[in-house]
Amino acid sequence: MIKVASAEENFLDYMQSLKRHTKGRSGAIIHISTLSPTTKTQNTRELLLNLAGPIDRKFEGQIFALENHDIVLLYKDISSSDINDYFLRIKYLLSEDDLFQRFETLDRSEDLYSIYSLEKHYDTLLKEAKKYCHTPERITGPDLPKATPSSNIEEDIKKQVDADINAPSKDDQPASTSGKLKKKTGQTSNRITGGIKRNLRYFEIVSPKPKPLAPRNFSAADLAKIESALKGVDITNLITRQDIELITPQGEKQPVFIDRYIPLKTIQERLLPSCDLHSDPWLAGWLREFIDTKILEQIDDFDSGRQKNMISTCVRVNVATCSSKKFDQFHNRCASGRDHRIILEFAIHDILNNIGNYLVVRKKLLDLRYRICIGRLTPYAYITCDRAKLGADFEKITWDPHFNKVYDGLWFEALKEEITKRPSYTTILCNAYDDDAIAFGHDVGIHLFQSEQAT
Repeated sequence: MIKVASAEENFLDYMQSLKRHTKGRSGAIIHISTLSPTTKTQNTRELLLNLAGPIDRKFEGQIFALENHDIVLLYKDISSSDINDYFLRIKYLLSEDDLFQRFETLDRSEDLYSIYSLEKHYDTLLKEAKKYCHTPERITGPDLPKATPSSNIEEDIKKQVDADINAPSKDDQPASTSGKLKKKTGQTSNRITGGIKRNLRYFEIVSPKPKPLAPRNFSAADLAKIESALKGVDITNLITRQDIELITPQGEKQPVFIDRYIPLKTIQERLLPSCDLHSDPWLAGWLREFIDTKILEQIDDFDSGRQKNMISTCVRVNVATCSSKKFDQFHNRCASGRDHRIILEFAIHDILNNIGNYLVVRKKLLDLRYRICIGRLTPYAYITCDRAKLGADFEKITWDPHFNKVYDGLWFEALKEEITKRPSYTTILCNAYDDDAIAFGHDVGIHLFQSEQAT
């Protein structure tokens, strides 16, 4: 049976080729082999490789999945925030492993992964590559032609390729769960997940793709893990900045202030893709409160760049956050003495769930010269909500494509009349991502629009 190049051999070959090209390059080894046997599964391996996909594509990356389950990353000119974000997700993915928890307790993250600068540690990483090559096991293709002293190996391989090309299509063959031999041409693959070179002399075993799992429900344990993962981490790169725009009937747009928030979908995609964070409204509320506090701790560039030419900045908060010492620290650091007043947005359900605390907080915020925005309103809630008593300067109605069907006739006229009664340019239509939403807004007298509502 013919032996094909292993990931370990390709790792060593690639390291040797970088001997004179180390500038700006770095590498990392994720030591999955040090974890519990229950963690060292093919599923975990695939998840880690998928997480490394952006590094592979954006930073001239090379990925090697070794036989002992370790993963090697080599990349060029990557920012510290990008690579730290990847390791943060790795930590969360492996947080249930007993041995990983021991590393965290002892503050020994180097036992999970090692990072090398090739300009300084090229020889060290090269030695590691040579150590991995001492493993005797090699990946071999099934049912490859056996070489004999009288046979020509090159001809045998070409015959095997021809047989594979001329084989019946998969529609004519019974379904099989086993891998297939697949012809590969061209240069070496940019992502070497099995160490298999793509040319006619080698074959790759293509395994069936696993079916995507349905997202599971959000639990208190998940909430605790997310808080632990984000504790002490710079999350400013997760903050979404979105303009609130004045849009005229002629289609002209003018930004009037900027909205800053971190959607839960961003947290889910980065840390917990297998979980639905909206499945439990109460836990989602706790998570939003935690995120709001983190934003207030780290955001401090309100008067930078084009921000100086805008009316103000809107920040998503909740009632409990505004009652905390973190908010007082934020005010002393960023808000006091500003030329533009900051807008604080509260969700309507948060206000109603904490109406007593909100009335106390509202007086405090007005004394500190903040503006208040009430978000997540339906047209019905907008009509029945007493904006003046709640002390709101702005209100956000969340657009839904069914509005044109539901709010017609008397409902449409009632909504239009209520918007007309209130001061101009205080009502905002969110989720206005298409022409129908903007046309509906103009029909009822709305002039301010936001293309997305944070979830």
